[in-house]
Amino acid sequence: RIPANFKVGRGSNIRKLAKQTFSFSMVRHPFERLVSAYKDKMVDHNDTAYFRIRNKILAIYGDISFLSFVKFVLNNAKTKCRSYGGCKLDRHWLPFVSRCYYCQVPYKYILKAETFTDDLTALRILSHADFQNEHSHQSTGSTEDRTIAEMSSLPPELFDQLVDLYSADFEMFGYDPYQHSKRRQ
Repeated sequence: RIPANFKVGRGSNIRKLAKQTFSFSMVRHPFERLVSAYKDKMVDHNDTAYFRIRNKILAIYGDISFLSFVKFVLNNAKTKCRSYGGCKLDRHWLPFVSRCYYCQVPYKYILKAETFTDDLTALRILSHADFQNEHSHQSTGSTEDRTIAEMSSLPPELFDQLVDLYSADFEMFGYDPYQHSKRRQ
């Protein structure tokens, strides 16, 4: 089955296409993605599509704190994320392994948001392609500093549940789950 993200002809074999083309994907530390999604979708409410989720969190937990957001994500994961392949969480906090078929598609290169400029430069050289610089989203402040603050504020049991939820992403992409926390394994 071809993921909807790929616009390819009907009946195309995605594995074959990935082997014959210059295939790549981009990842980001799971906790930076989570904190960024919280800030963008819940705090700054830049996207009206998330008002319903924001109101649901407010109704259930009484506030829109990061703690309440994490509780919401984890409670949804219990019912909507029975397996990586069948995980139906929102795409902004969905584990990457559930989203882009990393186990089925033989991507040639995995770029990381944390080293994006260097990775893109290398990709340009390797692929002989000229990518247009497109800035579709700008964040304010340091995502890393905010992630450290938010993740360190969580109770240990919720932090551990998040580590479990994103464990495959941590392992597959070489991220340290404790990088943004004062906790150590």
